[in-house]
Amino acid sequence: MVETRLRFAVASDHPALAGHFPGAPILPGAVLLDWAWQACRTQLPAGAVLAGVVQAKFLSPALPGDTLDFSVELHAEQLTFRCHAGDRRVAQGRFAWKPA
Repeated sequence: MVETRLRFAVASDHPALAGHFPGAPILPGAVLLDWAWQACRTQLPAGAVLAGVVQAKFLSPALPGDTLDFSVELHAEQLTFRCHAGDRRVAQGRFAWKPA
C-alpha cells in the first residue's frame, strides 16, 4: 500500500460557489469528487481508468478559503481517499479502478 497527498485551495471566486449556495457558499460534492479523483490518479499504473465511485461521504462543508488536503491509498482494484481542511475531515470514500 502506497500513500500520496495532494493539496487544493478553494478559491473564493471558484465558479462552482456562485450558485451553491447564494449567501452561504460551499464547494459542491461533485467538485470534491473531481479533486479526489485527480489525487487518486497520481497513484494509478499507466493507462488505468476510473471504474466508478464505490463510496463517498461528505462530512463537513468545504468553504471558500479552505485548503483541502487529500490523502490517497492504492489497493487492489480500489483507491481510498480522505480529505481534510486542517483538522476537520471534509470527505472520504473509495473509487474502483481497472487496468488498461
